Amino acid sequence: MECSFNPMSIEHHQRRFDFYPELLKSYPVYYSSAAGGWVVSRYADVNQVLTQHDNYSSSPQQGQGFGFATGVDDNATPEDMRRMQTLLSALPFRMEELANANMLVSEDPPRHTAMRRVFSAAFRPGTIASLEMSIRAIVAPCIEKMSSAQEFDLLDGLATQVPLQTIVTMLGADVGRVPEFKMWADELITAAGGAERHTEAAEERYGRALIEICQYFKPLIDERRANPGDDLISLVLKGQDSDARVTDFEVVLFVILLFLAGSETTTNLIANTVYQLLQDERQLQQVVDNPSLIPNAIEETLRFRSPVQQIFRKTTCDTELGGQTLPKDALIILMLGATGFDESIWSNPDQYDVTREPRRNLGFGSGAHACLGMNLGRLEARAALEAVIPELPNWKLAQPDNPMIDSFIVWGYQKLPLVRR
Repeated sequence: MECSFNPMSIEHHQRRFDFYPELLKSYPVYYSSAAGGWVVSRYADVNQVLTQHDNYSSSPQQGQGFGFATGVDDNATPEDMRRMQTLLSALPFRMEELANANMLVSEDPPRHTAMRRVFSAAFRPGTIASLEMSIRAIVAPCIEKMSSAQEFDLLDGLATQVPLQTIVTMLGADVGRVPEFKMWADELITAAGGAERHTEAAEERYGRALIEICQYFKPLIDERRANPGDDLISLVLKGQDSDARVTDFEVVLFVILLFLAGSETTTNLIANTVYQLLQDERQLQQVVDNPSLIPNAIEETLRFRSPVQQIFRKTTCDTELGGQTLPKDALIILMLGATGFDESIWSNPDQYDVTREPRRNLGFGSGAHACLGMNLGRLEARAALEAVIPELPNWKLAQPDNPMIDSFIVWGYQKLPLVRR
């Protein structure tokens, strides 16, 4: 009997934590006909897929996870092809460049290794550490506004601002256009994983956002090529060599990756942590009394309410996984969020516990595709939480239920309004 959980369903997504115990106990690896792929939930099995690159390809991540697939879809209708042609012709890049471009997250070694080497220049430990003062300078005015307010939206007022302003500054882009960048990111997320996924309306919104992103960043790339600085785009352009080259459109795709997997993930990490602490006064007081627990709280949120709940892979050959035989070219849906409830790894996993001894959770992935910006994300979250947590005893959630982001991939809130106690 097939498990009823459909990982591509918004309705099921909102109840996914109710499904996880059943998946882990009875259906650790099962085929979902509704999703068209194999669903994998146990820590060991998920980590195996993430780290065995010979048997499992990351190629589906770009189309399934981010909504932009290159190449020709054999199932595409003439109308689908017409809309795709219209979109591609509106982008400021050569058609050959567009057809062959890939995101870093969807490439496999050795191409992934070369691309990661180019993009990693701005994410070296020393570079990340040097950003701490500027990140705290972004946090400070957010907390000042919170301190003088009676009502405060944690998302708009803090959690969104910190990672998005940091990424925009790193890119050398216009910080004054942060709201526009946020709007583009929201459109891409909901079109790729929302309730209207694959509809004409969603594709039109996705296309419009993609066009506007390309129209903004292509001239910026050209300008940085002519006049390089110390911004991220300049570092990427200067870091290329004969073995590691990326096209301008792949640079734009990396920018999109930063907005979605970078900025949005950290936004939700901050907000999800605050939400959990406000749900449990005892846990909150422990962190207020002992701020050294904040890194623990971050790791516990990555385990308990991971901002990214699922990612995608594909088999490269017939293979065995969790007692099941998976055929070549099978889609695999990895339940990152479920791994945090695996009782073989964590005791009492259904309890949020800021004193839990941190272990390697899979919230930022694992293996060669482990999140390139995870140290930046942790730094941003720590800076934001160190500033906001002392304020939280004076605040409470304005409402028990808050609207979730329209995506079956992301776990986070559209708004998180707080009111003073």
